[in-house]
Amino acid sequence: DYLVRVGTSERFDFNYQPLANQIKISWNAVAYKDDYYYKGGQNAGYMRDEQYAFFIRWIYKTGDKSFSYHIPGRAALSSDTQAVAGPDVIYTSKTQRWQNYNTASVTSTPNTLLPDGGRVIAKGKMAYWQSTERYPDNAEYRWGDLCGKEVRHHKMPDDGIIPRHTNNNEIVILGVDFSNIPLPVDNDGTVISEIVGYEILRGSRLGNKSIVAKGIINNMGVYEVPGTEDENGDKDVSMFVNYPFNDLRPDPYLTSTFVRGASLINNRAGAIEPFTYDDNKRYFSFHSPELGFYRSFLSAPELKIYGEATGKASGYFKEPSHHPKNVIISNTGGLLAVLMGLGYLDRYLRGKRTYTMPPGLTGAGTIKKWGTTLGTLFDITGFTQNTGALAYITQTVESSDLNNLPQPLRAIAAIPAIMTGIAEGADIYIQRLYDMLKPRQHALQHVSHGFYNGFRKADAGQTRRLITDSSYVKPYVQEFETDRKVNNLYRTRTAVIKI
Repeated sequence: DYLVRVGTSERFDFNYQPLANQIKISWNAVAYKDDYYYKGGQNAGYMRDEQYAFFIRWIYKTGDKSFSYHIPGRAALSSDTQAVAGPDVIYTSKTQRWQNYNTASVTSTPNTLLPDGGRVIAKGKMAYWQSTERYPDNAEYRWGDLCGKEVRHHKMPDDGIIPRHTNNNEIVILGVDFSNIPLPVDNDGTVISEIVGYEILRGSRLGNKSIVAKGIINNMGVYEVPGTEDENGDKDVSMFVNYPFNDLRPDPYLTSTFVRGASLINNRAGAIEPFTYDDNKRYFSFHSPELGFYRSFLSAPELKIYGEATGKASGYFKEPSHHPKNVIISNTGGLLAVLMGLGYLDRYLRGKRTYTMPPGLTGAGTIKKWGTTLGTLFDITGFTQNTGALAYITQTVESSDLNNLPQPLRAIAAIPAIMTGIAEGADIYIQRLYDMLKPRQHALQHVSHGFYNGFRKADAGQTRRLITDSSYVKPYVQEFETDRKVNNLYRTRTAVIKI
């Protein structure tokens, strides 16, 4: 048997790249209600300040598809290549504006509604960006004026140009518009009739990221560790991540001064200095989905700051669920136990005494007060029973370990015996206090909600910094540098950077 294919034909292989070089791409910003994704919204949008590669390919009426053709980024303006200087220029070899700042621009604010409920709030030009790679210099028929020049892609505006949210509880998603798309033609300039549509393709960011991770940085508190002073008077330095929403006001819950009641809220009248976060301008914690879920390798050489996110937080304290309750004895209770333990000392030193008295005693010998009546009717020191109505009182004495010692050893062991007797007596009564008192909850859980609904763009000179060190920090005390540690005990794993 033979399988024969007949009626085959060769499809015209057109060169669309010169026409693809003419396609224009712009960005648009669409605002949706803040519950857009909660209600099943599907538009993911593009990452701000990231560059993307786009391609176009055409679809034949048979379903076949053409090759993909690169859509170059826009040409540079004179303002894009202008030389800049200042603290944001962190590389001496990169001084052009586009290399240090995002050069995207807003061209219109149409405020038009879309069928899915979105609102187009802004449109504009992409930022200029070029690669270190170049277009082929020997294929002018394909690349035209781009031959031998740096490859250009499309860079989205950053958060300073288009913030992530509006003041109306809306999120802002970035999209793209394509215009000036010529139709494919054959060698005679005739439109190819078999083509019925086209697709826009986006290059993968995998392995091509210019942004490793995006997130929020928090200040870190710095303190000297007590009890670590060396011969030069220097102490170990430790840091901790600010909590819970990076409030930079003086912290009423932390201080280096001893306070009663666990916080300065109970000590406002005292001259107590609350903890502040003003002393640290180089160490920060970095919180990002890329680092929290994917554990990206911390290789980024620079930190770019777009602005300051602000908002309000509300919270309250409550008893934690299923947290163990305890009895805590106060200093007064402990002192009372020691005093009561002194009574136990007599028994510990001289032995246990048991008095037995028959019921129904009458007459002058009736015991009204043990402190006086027993003292007058009973000679404690001589162990001699007096006569009278209490003649039937009997005494049983169990000698102590101290009394069983020879006289010389008894004198030597007296002081240790006294200390031991007081300790054992105090322990007995402390245990009775534990049994008498009801366990209480001595820990509180803070439940809070923070809403970042404000944004202030970073000032020029405050946007780019070199990262000199970075590390993931686990939930314990971990060394960050040779002279300082991060106290992250029992807290969420995070990343710490030094700029």
